[in-house]
Amino acid sequence: MVTAPERGLGRLVAVVCLVLIADLALVQVLTPLLPYYADRLGFGPAESGRLVAAFALGSLVAAIPAGMFCSRVGVKATVVVGLVLMAAASFAFGIADSTLGLQAARFGQGVANSLAWTGAIAWIVVAAPAGRRGRVLGLVFGVTVAGTFIGPGLGVLAARHGTTEVFAAFAAALLVLAVAAALLPGVPAARQSVRAMLAVLRHRALAFGIWLYLLPAFLLGAQNSVAPLELDRLGWSVAGIGVIYLCTAGVQAMGSPLLGRWLDRTSHATPVAAALAAAVVLTCVLALPWTRQYWLFAVLVAAANIAFVTLYLPGAAIVADSAEAVGLDHAFGFSLANLAWAPGTIAGSVIGGELAEGVGYAATYVMLAVVCFATLIVVRRVAFRPAAAQSGF
Repeated sequence: MVTAPERGLGRLVAVVCLVLIADLALVQVLTPLLPYYADRLGFGPAESGRLVAAFALGSLVAAIPAGMFCSRVGVKATVVVGLVLMAAASFAFGIADSTLGLQAARFGQGVANSLAWTGAIAWIVVAAPAGRRGRVLGLVFGVTVAGTFIGPGLGVLAARHGTTEVFAAFAAALLVLAVAAALLPGVPAARQSVRAMLAVLRHRALAFGIWLYLLPAFLLGAQNSVAPLELDRLGWSVAGIGVIYLCTAGVQAMGSPLLGRWLDRTSHATPVAAALAAAVVLTCVLALPWTRQYWLFAVLVAAANIAFVTLYLPGAAIVADSAEAVGLDHAFGFSLANLAWAPGTIAGSVIGGELAEGVGYAATYVMLAVVCFATLIVVRRVAFRPAAAQSGF
């Protein structure tokens, strides 16, 4: 496969980071806005879960088309089109004044996210040297965690100063970024068929990497549907909820480059097992009624969020290495990852919200603990060890 020129790698990394920051900001922007819209439109945890799920549904619908688009016209064109659509959907979200309008705009943002994210990740993976892929991905993931700063910050600003103004400004920034991406040199389209993508799903390592996109999406979808409302009930303001997630993002940003280096030097089983073990403990503790205290619950939610998100980076490394090993275009590999992320988020947000409303918040966290523990049991049987680590590189 043809790689991007080394001299353009720095500019490419910068643009890809900004694209992923924008994607992640849109994922996270709704968290502090849920109490705002709940008060304004009068919906509860179930409606909150559906609104969270709308974004993921759009991403799910566009996942395979995004890979096909990359394969036909190239990753650069896919990123540019995704950013333009993202700008339009974000402006629509800002002016929406009904639950249906918000859901439709979030669906459109999800479609655009799928295009921009798939193209950007495939672009940087093609450019990164195989033996240093974990470091490059760790750097990109670490920098793009800024999206979790920007997203809640945008949500707080929108709640306080007006959704129309804030999301219009965000849409304008996306259009500027689309121009910057269009000016970069592209790479030739791979032109593989969807059949080639589906044929490699039997590859155990690739399947496990895809699971590591579905699982944290499920965990985060469930927690993000119920935790903000519980924090609101405990007395946290919209701004305070935003600060909690900002602090969480700071820890993630500092840890991702270190995790990337770790992934280049060891089996992926070790960091995955560590994150899963932490997730099991934290979700079990969060299910206990005595944790419903102002500061304690906030700290536990932040820690669980960190454990969940940690699974994404080894998932990305496994998908990239496995796709390369079986000769699959990286765009299709990450289309599959995006295809897994979307139903994970939908299922987590809807099931988590419905469980919390029908049975109680503790039931949601018990479910998450069971899923994490089941994955922990099998992780060492299927984890993938990268070629660089095997060779002692």
